Amino acid sequence: MPSFSQNNHLLKPLLELSESDLRGLAGALRSGRLVPPFLPTALQRFLPRDLVDSIADSIGQVAAAGCSPEALAMWLDLLAESVRKRASVEDTVHLVTTGPEGVDADHRDTAVVVQDLFRRARESVLISGYALYQGRPIFQELAERMDLNPSLSVRMFLDIGHEKTGVAGRPADKIARFVQTFKDRHWPAGLRLPEIYYDTRSLEDEGVLHSKCILVDGEELFVSSANFTDAAQHRNIEMGLLVTSRSIAAQALRFFDSLIRSGHCRRAM
Repeated sequence: MPSFSQNNHLLKPLLELSESDLRGLAGALRSGRLVPPFLPTALQRFLPRDLVDSIADSIGQVAAAGCSPEALAMWLDLLAESVRKRASVEDTVHLVTTGPEGVDADHRDTAVVVQDLFRRARESVLISGYALYQGRPIFQELAERMDLNPSLSVRMFLDIGHEKTGVAGRPADKIARFVQTFKDRHWPAGLRLPEIYYDTRSLEDEGVLHSKCILVDGEELFVSSANFTDAAQHRNIEMGLLVTSRSIAAQALRFFDSLIRSGHCRRAM
């Protein structure tokens, strides 16, 4: 049986078939209802007419390479299983918006999604944000979740340069003032604090930590234009995507971890 890596060009037409079409072909091969040569006229009994020419060419080349009907049936079953496990984009990516009341759109609301992510977090939350303003109501759910679950790890990557601390001079003084402002204005009083990281370049106005995202349990990644402010969460016109994918979430996590390892982001608290 030819390998997938050696015959990627043959897979393309077959990947357009549904799981049921692939399994139907496999069953026809095993039962002897479909036999070589695999002519389009024969395939019309099992497949949509607009696909029979390309499929006939694909499986004909596979058979010509020495693949028996039994092996071809096994190959089609493997493809069918792959199609079954491969979620559609609509199943893994959701549009999230903030907009004026009364706008008729098929979307999920930013504030609702953010709070739902915080509520469902079990192991870890990574937050990256540019601007904070009166963040306590936004982070209340997360802070309570942290207190209920001591093993829940929360890291926040925030832009120190955006916060007007009013402190000139040493970077250490600016960082201390930023941390105090975060505690006083943005985090619910008396609850366990998250880890705070900052972009070292922002202390000298040489860079901006501008990404706005939430990464939960290494499974879900929410990327949005919305800052962590009441206006952005409830009133502005904002748009983002909530992606459920361990692979993409892992890529995002590696990116932030690399910022720490390289020294570009350091812990402030």
